[in-house]
Amino acid sequence: MYNTDVKGLLEIMRIMQGGKTQAEYARSIGVTPQYLCDVYKQRREPGPAILSSMGATRSYLVPETFTSSIGGSNASKEGSQKASNKKPKEVSSKKRKSRR
Repeated sequence: MYNTDVKGLLEIMRIMQGGKTQAEYARSIGVTPQYLCDVYKQRREPGPAILSSMGATRSYLVPETFTSSIGGSNASKEGSQKASNKKPKEVSSKKRKSRR
């Protein structure tokens, strides 16, 4: 898998568009012509429909400090275990008789 930026993706999209108009290309990949125009002008980022038409996926880099803070200490893990061990409150499905 190649790592590329948005400008690189736009260049690949233009190559894949070939001789089609933007409207024809947009319909062929399942997006609106306006959305494709916005992507080309870099007003919007290429979404899943465009990326999948190119055989690409979006990936995110998460800093290690962020992932280690999510894992946290044992205290936070214990707290989540305690929360998952609680039984849900039972709710009666019987209708109550109204008092008049």
